[in-house]
Amino acid sequence: MTIYVFLSFNFLSPGKVDIIFRDRIVDTIIAAIITSLVAYVVLPVWEHTQNLDLMKKSAQANLIYFQSVISKFIGESFSIEDYKVKRKNAIISLANLSDNFQRMISDPKNQQKKLEVVHQFVATSHLITAYTASLSQYVKDDEKYPEIDAEGWSRKIEAEMQKVFNLLNGEKITESLNMESRIEPEDSSLDDLILKRKAELAENEAYDLRDPDKISRLTELKNIHDVLELIFDVAKEQRKVIETYKNESHEQPEAAKSTLQRS
Repeated sequence: MTIYVFLSFNFLSPGKVDIIFRDRIVDTIIAAIITSLVAYVVLPVWEHTQNLDLMKKSAQANLIYFQSVISKFIGESFSIEDYKVKRKNAIISLANLSDNFQRMISDPKNQQKKLEVVHQFVATSHLITAYTASLSQYVKDDEKYPEIDAEGWSRKIEAEMQKVFNLLNGEKITESLNMESRIEPEDSSLDDLILKRKAELAENEAYDLRDPDKISRLTELKNIHDVLELIFDVAKEQRKVIETYKNESHEQPEAAKSTLQRS
């Protein structure tokens, strides 16, 4: 198209192609500058601007999902349809957060703000959702686990997850939440219980030691206890990640302010 324009003007005004060429270059440079400004300033919505909102939704959805699962262990009313809805919401929120992070990687380097911290939050969110799904496998209509202090674990884990949500919303962590998260569930010595049960089986029912029902019961108790511990540990790690995220958010304005004062 440019060559066609040059030839046309050369026919109309021979010998003045250099002027046309110069004007064309100037116009191209101006158009490129305008396009760049529009592309980087006016039109784009950088992914880091959506991080906080998606992190809030994921944290809240995971908390509600966990509450739905643990309610069965506590003995509260449990609706399988309600559970499925909350599980779906947790998975959708996690997928949206993960997609946001993947798109953020494609943004310019100067727009990949707090990339490492966001990545850690995405990873811990994945783990909480996965561990909660593992816990839900033990939700059975005719099965109860009185050996597990479900009430204690519920309060402990929910307090830690609530801390994450509070921090994301800029709210303070109350002392009551700190106290709840320090609760020691009464099944913390489950290993001793398992050893004791095995000793009883060996002493009183040696012939029945390999009864799959008894061994399966002990294994289930140990697995449930381990999953609950994992959920708490990951929730605690996620809270530390958010504290880092918030600290970096406060440090950036202060650093900019100090730079302005020096100048």
